[in-house]
Amino acid sequence: MATNQRSVINVILIIGALVLGFLLLRPFFTALAFAAVIAFVFFRLHKWLSARMNENIAAGLITILVLSIIIAIIALGVQTLLNEFARIFVLAGEVNFKSFFPDAPELAGSFESLTRFILQKVIEVLTAFVTQLPRIMLSLFIFTVSVFFFLRDGERLYRWIEKVFPLPLEKKGHMFRDLKRYSNSLVKVWFLIGLLQGVVATIGFALFGLPAPLLAGILAAVFSIIPVLGPGTLYVPTAALLFLGGDTNSAIGILVYGLSIGWFLDYLVRPYFAGKWSALHPLIILVGMLGGILVVGPSGFIVGPALLVVVISILHGAGLEFLNRREK
Repeated sequence: MATNQRSVINVILIIGALVLGFLLLRPFFTALAFAAVIAFVFFRLHKWLSARMNENIAAGLITILVLSIIIAIIALGVQTLLNEFARIFVLAGEVNFKSFFPDAPELAGSFESLTRFILQKVIEVLTAFVTQLPRIMLSLFIFTVSVFFFLRDGERLYRWIEKVFPLPLEKKGHMFRDLKRYSNSLVKVWFLIGLLQGVVATIGFALFGLPAPLLAGILAAVFSIIPVLGPGTLYVPTAALLFLGGDTNSAIGILVYGLSIGWFLDYLVRPYFAGKWSALHPLIILVGMLGGILVVGPSGFIVGPALLVVVISILHGAGLEFLNRREK
């Protein structure tokens, strides 16, 4: 009886510690998750450099390289988006919807109201982004520091988690093998889908006669790798510019083309190959991705399926233990 009480108390303490840890880490979950992915991608390079120099210097050099690439990508993306939004504002102020619908003034008025509403929302988003800059800078700092320590201490941290995780040895080994396979497949599929999104955007911009198809492909690939953005960040402003410029057919065409293929790649092809290469069911990957986004935000796209693997392993282990007790 006393043993059972101690077991219950231990379980309650573990759950309480996990909940408290989740609440404390939640504001930086996205930064930590992406830092872990980046450290995983560059782990072999860090091992190679560490054999030739101090591991702190090796981790520092890779962290500086990663940070430089991210800052360059952010600068390019922000500059491009601001230029596109500026063009949208100019065109929106010049467009005359009555010329589009001369026989339907009410429809023209509706489009004018809709345009004003969309522009107002864009201004609100940009304003919110500016007000969130201190938090974004803090998250970037957490990300940078985490990349360094995940590179330097990630292997030791992994072995420690594997050692203390409360599961029977056999089930624990099975769970960590699934997590390793998922991590490997995640990196491969993530960058493969990003590459495909870039190819799709380049072809689409060329087909519809739009300028800078190669730049569009690069931006689509980058936006695809960042879950909170996605390729829609490229296609929606482009379609808005074309529509406000009077090229309605191209606007509808590039929007339908980009979003339909982008959705197909992100939510069907990505889960399928992530599940195939990680030996997990694609439904687990899809539900984990979408449920993770709802629970923890953009990082849920990465950590959601991993958490489902852990939950399934725990339930599976607990179920077997219950059956064994019943047999006894």
